[in-house]
Amino acid sequence: MKASSDTFTIAKGIAMLCVVIGHTQLEYLHSFVYLFHLAIFYFVAGYFFNEAYLFKKRVYLIKRLKSLYLPFLKYMLFFLFMHNIFLQLHLYSESPIFSWDGTAERYYQLSDYIKRTYSIIFCFSGVERMGGALWFLRSLFTVSLSYCLISYITNKLKLSEVKCFIVFIIIYVLSFIAISYNLHNWGGIWSSNITLLIFASGKIYYNHRKRIPCNKYLFAFSFTILCLSAYWFKQIEIASLQFVNPFYFIIISLVGCYFVIYLSQIINRTRFIKKTFILIGKHSLAIMALHILAFKLVNLLQITIYSYDIIAVR
Repeated sequence: MKASSDTFTIAKGIAMLCVVIGHTQLEYLHSFVYLFHLAIFYFVAGYFFNEAYLFKKRVYLIKRLKSLYLPFLKYMLFFLFMHNIFLQLHLYSESPIFSWDGTAERYYQLSDYIKRTYSIIFCFSGVERMGGALWFLRSLFTVSLSYCLISYITNKLKLSEVKCFIVFIIIYVLSFIAISYNLHNWGGIWSSNITLLIFASGKIYYNHRKRIPCNKYLFAFSFTILCLSAYWFKQIEIASLQFVNPFYFIIISLVGCYFVIYLSQIINRTRFIKKTFILIGKHSLAIMALHILAFKLVNLLQITIYSYDIIAVR
């Protein structure tokens, strides 16, 4: 079990590296990693879901609050407190020209701090630009609790594993229908319901891991599929509900999970590389929270060392 645990910790490390690469905006690599990078986290969370929590729902809720909500609270309140300071340091821009999403930042007033603090604490939202990647924590929190609740109900109904999985497929399809009708994505409900199927797939993989083949030919095939998809088709953007279509999203996500799991098994047989990716995997949440700030600080360092015009680099 230790080797399996290390493999999936490495998989988280690979996924986290893909998140960082994706935010560098390197065109082809960005398209490639965005096919599957977040799917890995849902899949791994499903893989490690302990069915004992079906009868200890309060314990599971507290666990997810500690592992997802509290880190969100800590980092987002920090970024909120630092907002005006970031503007003064030119880590934020008041011009939409230098903004990745075309919107300008402004200095917060007291009322802004109050509103955003309320949103962060009580709504698990109000994401600051510097911590933009942390929207994922609320999504994983919602998916985890939804899976636990639905699995509890299906367990009480004594549904078979196949029938339980069909329930998640139905939720998946209905969520895509809701998106097609532009129904409001309140609290990220549709994106969470869609990724619920990936979470459930992770649990299915755990239950049948000894029967699922992992060989170099399937690995090469999965890598080829991902490369062709990144070149010919659109990338996947879970946060903005860009999935191409239901079939494409789930197939590519699972192909990406297979690719990363096999790659993780290869890395797990090494020494130095293994330790590096395990370290990244264990600290993936901190990296997710701070990597955008790290990008900005590197820019600031470049400005200082090379005496660049600050307008030219921010």
